[in-house]
Amino acid sequence: MSERKILILGGGLTGLATAYYLATRAREAGAGLSLTVLEASDRWGGKIVSERAGGFLIEGGPDSFITRKPWALELIRELGLDDQVIETPPASGKVFLLRGGRPVELPEGMVFVVPTLEEPFLDSEVMSEEGKRRVLAEVDVPPRSETGDESLADFLRRRFGPEALDRLGQPLMAGIHAADPERLSLAAAFPEMATMETRFGSLIRGLRQVHRGSGLAATKNSSRVSLRGGIGQLADTLAARLAPGTLQLGRAAASLERGPEGFLVRDRRGGWWPADAVVIALPAFAASELVAELAPELAKRLGEIRYVSTATVSLGFRRQDVTHPLEGLGVVFPTAEGRDLQACTWSSSKFAGRAPESDVLIRAFVGGAGAEHLLDQDDEALVSLALDELTPLLGLGAPPHLMRVYRWPQGIPQFEIGHRARVESIAAAGADGLFLAGNAYQGLGLPDAVRSAREAADAALGFACRAQV
Repeated sequence: MSERKILILGGGLTGLATAYYLATRAREAGAGLSLTVLEASDRWGGKIVSERAGGFLIEGGPDSFITRKPWALELIRELGLDDQVIETPPASGKVFLLRGGRPVELPEGMVFVVPTLEEPFLDSEVMSEEGKRRVLAEVDVPPRSETGDESLADFLRRRFGPEALDRLGQPLMAGIHAADPERLSLAAAFPEMATMETRFGSLIRGLRQVHRGSGLAATKNSSRVSLRGGIGQLADTLAARLAPGTLQLGRAAASLERGPEGFLVRDRRGGWWPADAVVIALPAFAASELVAELAPELAKRLGEIRYVSTATVSLGFRRQDVTHPLEGLGVVFPTAEGRDLQACTWSSSKFAGRAPESDVLIRAFVGGAGAEHLLDQDDEALVSLALDELTPLLGLGAPPHLMRVYRWPQGIPQFEIGHRARVESIAAAGADGLFLAGNAYQGLGLPDAVRSAREAADAALGFACRAQV
């Protein structure tokens, strides 16, 4: 039988994982397969960047992932990287939020906005006394009778009150989705909460009954891990497992069309790449442009997924120049506080090996829904913005001796109201032999990207093998 050709567009984590799974599955099945990954830039990994400089390990993009969703950890084990997995130290489980211009600790037992332990919540300073009473009254709020999607903001206001949305839900959500809670789909972004309301009639009651088995990401003591060499170690390992010549850098896909036997992709350097099947592991807007002529309805649906831009600002200081103990994961900034930062993580407290022993590494987040205009400033201005806000909060006594800004234009897809129906319409408008993968469809995190890659690889290989018969 002739060798089948599968082309993967995009050399980020999803594209690399797709190629790895395809090569592995084909080898196990004894199927002849020719794989090519076209990556537009001069590096692989996409938004995964782990940079070493001056004894620091700087993450430009994601720095960790949750193990509650198993797919990333399963891949890491399959790659033999088990001994490279590191967890946040127990002492670093604290999360702070800004209230009245100062960081206050989230109380023990908080799962997103839900207090599973009443006494620590009542003793905390995260909300007003009236706001805390309203949160605890959630057990008496009847479940929603209407069907259809609901925004996260409407859900939180309805069940926990407006202060819970403004002081807890919005800042904690922004660290993940960089979204406007008024537009964010509950069903797509936090499906476990809708399920729990239906099942138990109350999130507080449900979480207290099932303890930590709810599937909701805890704001404290959640199982969040990274790799000793940074998340970039995963991308590098995947790239190294590919056969020579598989990964083609500097090859941006310019067009996609039907060929005599499958597909033809033209890159921006004039190269032509025939394929029996194509996996598009690109942002939805880029996928939309590529399939505009081949599948207009699919292109239209893909183009409906909005994206927002963000940036990370990493700052290295000598430990002696930072007054704050930095004991915890970091601090989130409610929009109600009127600040320009979304959040700040204490990277050197979060994971070992991120800074020299005598130094600390801090990472600030800028941009996202409602704040993208801040990214019109140059890197120097973004560093100044971060320092202006962090200096009084953390007691910064000297300038940083390391500064890195990483920008992610149109970097985060927005799971807005109706997102699930939108994804279903994308699937229905698809073309035979064409597969989509990435974080724009089922979930934002690294585990979701890996799951998407695995599913796309299985589907593409199945199609190629059937077409060969």
